[in-house]
Amino acid sequence: MRIVSVRTWALAVFGIVASYASLYWVQANTVDGITPPLVGNLPSIVIQGIGVAVMVYVVAQLGLRQPIGRQWAWLTAGSASFWIGSIVWAYYEVVLEQPVPFPGLPDLFYLALYPLAAIGLFSAVSAFGKLFDTRVPLALAAAVSAVATGAVYFAVFRTIAADAQLSAIEKIISFFYPLGDIWLLLFPAAALALTAGQLRGGRLAWPWWIVVLGYLMVAAADVMFTVGTWDDTYQSGSIIDTGWWLGFSAVAVAASLMLDVQRPRDTGEVAS
Repeated sequence: MRIVSVRTWALAVFGIVASYASLYWVQANTVDGITPPLVGNLPSIVIQGIGVAVMVYVVAQLGLRQPIGRQWAWLTAGSASFWIGSIVWAYYEVVLEQPVPFPGLPDLFYLALYPLAAIGLFSAVSAFGKLFDTRVPLALAAAVSAVATGAVYFAVFRTIAADAQLSAIEKIISFFYPLGDIWLLLFPAAALALTAGQLRGGRLAWPWWIVVLGYLMVAAADVMFTVGTWDDTYQSGSIIDTGWWLGFSAVAVAASLMLDVQRPRDTGEVAS
């Protein structure tokens, strides 16, 4: 029987409801295409912040002595770094009342997500490698990632690369966001999900598949953000942000579910 805690269900419902309610709230307060900075930035700070808080709780419960706890600590650090980037972004728009520079300080925190989360994901792949042959899952995940890279290249990269008005550093950072999503997040997460499905009747794969879903939404938002910053159409609180709200909420749900899977008797669960 599948066991999911009340905490996990509540977080999942909150992430979905809060994301779409926030999008409606932002759109309702947008006049002539202009959104008040506080309205546009507050949902990111609140929704992502709650997700990070839950992930910190999960890591505390798992403990850093266990490999799984250390793996999720790295993922938590990645989500926390992205959240701090959102706070810095809001500081520019709400407090300083000035456009956010690109590239700028927020990008340092946003980009830190990739190495931090990648350490956790690849360490988990390495741990499973002691039990199973991970070559097939890694090959399948790499093939899908290669196809995704090609799709993003033909859909976005070629046009931006040909823009003579963008500096080299602007192009590099614009490209790194979706490439980081594909190769440092989705690739190892998909390999993990495929490998973990061989244990405990597939239960260990559930959280990793939700991580894949979450990072897919983050990747979609990053691609749209890349286009939006290129053609100067992005603004805080737009539908692009919904991808980040839902994506990082999904990763937090995955963390909570991982705790359910690891310690099903200690989480106040309900059967489903």
